[in-house]
Amino acid sequence: DNNNDKDLIARIFAHPFKNKGPESLKGFGIGVGGSYGHKEGGSLPTYRSAGQSSIFTYASTTADGEHVRVSPQAYFYKGSLGLLSEYAVSTQKVARVSGGVPVRDTFSNTGWQISGNYVLTGELASYKGISPRTNFDPAQGTWGAFEVVGRYEHLNIDNAIFDNGFANP
Repeated sequence: DNNNDKDLIARIFAHPFKNKGPESLKGFGIGVGGSYGHKEGGSLPTYRSAGQSSIFTYASTTADGEHVRVSPQAYFYKGSLGLLSEYAVSTQKVARVSGGVPVRDTFSNTGWQISGNYVLTGELASYKGISPRTNFDPAQGTWGAFEVVGRYEHLNIDNAIFDNGFANP
């Protein structure tokens, strides 16, 4: 935090069928998170892959005003099966200097993911993780819990960032 501006961050989440409704929907949850902040100057983030490789960096660009993020999410867990999805949009005002003249713009980047997991050893899948029935101790013949997980995700960097010279080629 390199200035006195602060971000306002909020999240609301609900389990609409946890105590009422169909038994089959008790593991359904839905919510939305968001933030609003104002920042001038300072570096902007580098976007990284799941393997932590840099996939996008701004080119000599600084924050120049409001930054808004909104991210709805939903999940469903039933027995050993779990599904989760989320979407995120991040809108940021930015600035750079070109030929001694400040150039300003606002960009919106979006991303989404959907993931699924299945606990092979029969424990209950959950947003909070798995509680293995047995410890991992091969010497005692216990193997803990095993789970398979798959995820598909997409990141969309605003094309205007590249077109207007704000991206590091």
